Amino acid sequence: MPDLSGYAGNAGPLGIYSDAAKRISDSYNMHASLPFNHGHWLAIRIQDGMIWDPKSHETVFDTRADAIRIIAPFESLYFYMRIVGTGMTPQEASMMLNYNRALYTAGARMPSPTPDVNTPGRRWELFN
Repeated sequence: MPDLSGYAGNAGPLGIYSDAAKRISDSYNMHASLPFNHGHWLAIRIQDGMIWDPKSHETVFDTRADAIRIIAPFESLYFYMRIVGTGMTPQEASMMLNYNRALYTAGARMPSPTPDVNTPGRRWELFN
């Protein structure tokens, strides 16, 4: 049976989470601490957990569709998280990152929480 412990967000052999998970957790917590960011979206690169930043500053988007439109043609290299008032631990960030990496490897993407936020022509991602 394959070892799936990494997909559950378990810490490594030394009890340490990856740099990517810590990076996501730190960035998410920074944005979640600002009330005017609640309900906005972050675009997180699947490869290394970096937040999308066009000019060395992290960007939040009003909608998921805005994030996809602005990041195009590289939108498939990112996953999108909505900012809510609660924080995120490195373990939770590790689980999100590993889940999205598994989807990406399988040729799929995380489905949108509401169908109306997909931009036209991108609905195929939900079924791949």
